Amino acid sequence: MADIEQAAAEQRAAEAAREQERRARLNRARDEAGAFNARLALPVAWDVGIKDVLSGLSESSWGDGRSAATVEHVYLLESLTAGRLVRQAGDFLCTAAAGTNGKRWSAKVIERAHDGDGQPYRPRPTCKACLALAKRWMKD
Repeated sequence: MADIEQAAAEQRAAEAAREQERRARLNRARDEAGAFNARLALPVAWDVGIKDVLSGLSESSWGDGRSAATVEHVYLLESLTAGRLVRQAGDFLCTAAAGTNGKRWSAKVIERAHDGDGQPYRPRPTCKACLALAKRWMKD
């Protein structure tokens, strides 16, 4: 009986250690995203958004509009004009609404990640095209 209790205690300790590592990993991602986003000094207000896909809204998915290939885009909250680059409020930095901005299958555009405590935060943009265009506004 003591062996069973000891094994159960060891299993609980291992699960607690895994949970603590998961929380630390999520909090590290939050801190890295905050540091990166602070360096991205666009001349207009922006947030992070996704182009939802229909398959991500099906009953066999999480229902959040994401697919395995979903990336986080720079979502413009105000109009931006910088030389030949012209975007309206509500566009992604990488594409104008007249282009391949994606069909809005849901009303959700703004994306949030969650840290180890379950608190939402603005994730780091991961779209390569958005990051290439935003490079001119990156602070060192």
